[in-house]
Amino acid sequence: MDEAFSALDPLICTEMQDELLRLQKMLKKTIVFITHDFQEAVRIGTRIAIMAEGRVMREGTPQDIVEAPGSDYVAAFTRGADRSRLFDARTVMAPPGTPSRFALDAAGRLLGAADGGPPLTVAPGANLAEVAAACLATDLSPS
Repeated sequence: MDEAFSALDPLICTEMQDELLRLQKMLKKTIVFITHDFQEAVRIGTRIAIMAEGRVMREGTPQDIVEAPGSDYVAAFTRGADRSRLFDARTVMAPPGTPSRFALDAAGRLLGAADGGPPLTVAPGANLAEVAAACLATDLSPS
């Protein structure tokens, strides 16, 4: 389906996306859906391919693509992605001593990405939901 919902108003577009997802679940068939709207791709797709000039620039889950875009083009394309729809606390945090997308610095402050991303600002005594919100609100794409 090529840009199937691009000319629809937002309410009808959402209804049509819901119907497409319902049909896909019922029929258990793979659907190739073409869109220029990354948020739409995230809502509909479990795997996404981002193309430029006829070449696949990046393919993977929406989370993988946002976390590791692999090129400036893909990073720019996904920069506005609503991270609150992509990541939850379970996917961004891990118990101490296990690999995690986030890490603490020597002073115990939460860092953005384990590879030295931007520091996240959370209030002292913040609960997990507040920490997760800070993680989701921080742009972790490479500078």
